[in-house]
Amino acid sequence: MRDLSFVVEKESIDEDILVIAGDNLIEFSLKDFYNRFNELDKNLIAVYDIKDIDKVRKRHGVVVLDGNRVVDFQEKPEEPKSTMKSICCYLFKPGVRGLLKEYLEEGNSDATGFFIEWLCKKTDVYSYDVGREKVWDVGNLESLRKVRERFERG
Repeated sequence: MRDLSFVVEKESIDEDILVIAGDNLIEFSLKDFYNRFNELDKNLIAVYDIKDIDKVRKRHGVVVLDGNRVVDFQEKPEEPKSTMKSICCYLFKPGVRGLLKEYLEEGNSDATGFFIEWLCKKTDVYSYDVGREKVWDVGNLESLRKVRERFERG
């Protein structure tokens, strides 16, 4: 989050911001994601239901929804409140610039998930369900190997 804040401040960015983690392989439409963001005119995060509480425990950001509105976010919780997994794919409105600065000035964690957890308490954040088969975490060699095998099989 400090890197994002640095770029936003240095370049005086005052427009929508797209954040995507480099350890995700995505197949969902970024155009559709962006169109939904524009329809809502709210901060938007990509999510999907992993349907297994043990697979989200201590490993992923967990989202609790009321319809499509994010009402709670837990970063890698020991006791997840849902099986809805957050993907580090976010679209932020320009107003997040000031909130990001506030978040960091408070001494909060640099990790993106903790920022989303904090942001949900400050402003509206909505979800965009991308479906489970459209995202692969390739953050370690084992998961990268599995994704390669999947794509080699077609």
